[in-house]
Amino acid sequence: MTNPSTNHIWQNQLRPFLSRVKHRAGAPRRWLQRCCLRPIVWLYGGATPAITKLHEMYPLTPQRVLGGYAQAIFPTGEPNGGIVWHCPPQRAVIRTDQVHVSKRLKGYLRNHSLGIYFNRDFSEVLRLCADRKKTWITKTIYEVYMSLHEMGFGHSVEAYEGDQLVGGGYGVALGDVFFLESMFCRTDHASKIAFVKLAEKLLADGFQYIDCQFMTEHWRRFGACEMPRDEFQKVVVGRLHQPATFSASKAAGINLPLAQPTITGALTTH
Repeated sequence: MTNPSTNHIWQNQLRPFLSRVKHRAGAPRRWLQRCCLRPIVWLYGGATPAITKLHEMYPLTPQRVLGGYAQAIFPTGEPNGGIVWHCPPQRAVIRTDQVHVSKRLKGYLRNHSLGIYFNRDFSEVLRLCADRKKTWITKTIYEVYMSLHEMGFGHSVEAYEGDQLVGGGYGVALGDVFFLESMFCRTDHASKIAFVKLAEKLLADGFQYIDCQFMTEHWRRFGACEMPRDEFQKVVVGRLHQPATFSASKAAGINLPLAQPTITGALTTH
């Protein structure tokens, strides 16, 4: 049985003393870490660009990609087999409840004859997205994102004309943010229709944001806004605690203006 006086001495005198000794003993190590990090942060123009360089020092894995997304950075493959991580100063972001659909595109949505599906052929979507003169979807990127799909993080949307895959895209779901990686189109308007159907599904499943990475006129027409890097990072970190689930439903319907009637009011027309 422990002597009460001994226990009192341990809790109130010895333990605090040892804690102070341990803290002071670690001071040189903490100082060295700060000194080593400061030049790196200064050299690369800030903490986030420095993080991208640190990520490039390690092999690309599904876990590292998810960690990168959680820090609002993303990888692309290089022709020489290398991996480059990106953190644009301005991020193109679309809220799922503020997707803009033009009058012309709304007509295409009413009259199209495409079959729209989700996660029906993720590997083929990856292959067709990579089928261009210059691509960042290298063998390593392909293998890692296939693993993310098998883990339940990677998702695709497909537009079929009969039995032929003519449009679609893929991305990664983390928290309630969908990080859209790439899209392709083999017939008129197929990728636009696929994107609207994807946005409908994401909204129905509880996702709040679609990250389109770099701003283009294409995404601006869909309602994308530029969000500063720091603000986007705060959004991503905050949304990690609000996870949404990409539902298992694969078909989005054929010849329907909207996949889910409840989303009609969320898609604005301009």
